[in-house]
Amino acid sequence: MEVIDKSRFDITVGELPLNPVKMISHESKIGDVITMMQKEGFGSALVEENQTPCGIVTERDLIMKYSGNYNEFLELPITDIMTKKLITISSSEAVATCMNLIGRKRIRHIPVSDESGKVVKMISVNDLLKFIIDTFPIAVKSIGPLREWSVNQIHVQDENFSFAADKGTSGISGSIFMTPLKKVVTKDLVKIDVSSSINQVIEAMQKFRNGMVILTQHETMLKGIITERDILRKVLGKHEVGTNIPAKQFMTPNPDTLLEKHILSYGINNMFTGRYRNIILVDEERIPVSYVSLVDIIQLISEKIKNA
Repeated sequence: MEVIDKSRFDITVGELPLNPVKMISHESKIGDVITMMQKEGFGSALVEENQTPCGIVTERDLIMKYSGNYNEFLELPITDIMTKKLITISSSEAVATCMNLIGRKRIRHIPVSDESGKVVKMISVNDLLKFIIDTFPIAVKSIGPLREWSVNQIHVQDENFSFAADKGTSGISGSIFMTPLKKVVTKDLVKIDVSSSINQVIEAMQKFRNGMVILTQHETMLKGIITERDILRKVLGKHEVGTNIPAKQFMTPNPDTLLEKHILSYGINNMFTGRYRNIILVDEERIPVSYVSLVDIIQLISEKIKNA
């Protein structure tokens, strides 16, 4: 298995191909930022006052801080829901530092400042995921995604897998990507019946502080998934949230899943090629049991870098 020197993660954040930061005036209304995010395809935007960032608003802010009165919510100033404590990183900082920050703070976007201190770029968990894939061409990139699978196929790991084989290795071994997905930090799923309304989905997200809800039948059959991004792109500004519109109109039906014993490489490639942030894990009866997020993966690899 390939071994990558940890110095590879010492390259600076500024060396990565990052998107320019999106700014919106502090005088804007929530409806304005929703329109901008939908048009530009971004999941976050910086709020600026006098050409200086004073906060950040994300998809999560829009969902978690939804007030319940839809029309009034759209007219509220963006400053009412923005996150005022802005976490930034310098373009001269190492990628390893950025990964550690994302893992510790459990965030998906970090504004990047240049040598003058001006915020000019935005780094996301997807940018870091691409860097990881390119850094491990054998252990990750060559494995590719896994869409169709059977319970008895190869490239799964059993419950007794450990990192013992890495001891004494100088650098970061690609064997980390042979980790069974169950060994990665997982979370409980938020399940809601497929007959629920979109308003009930939002209420479940707020109650459990989770940006993903799966729609099931009889609490076992996976029918679809709805994320914060789905609500931003398909619902907000387009439909009356407070009404009983069926949630299944906005769900992604039959989402990709993996077994708990499938290896981490498959999870990474599936999420990157599918451009989603979570992978649902199922048991051998294909009943959804948990999930792994991109932030979990970044945190795992960050810990391996620190301990290498």
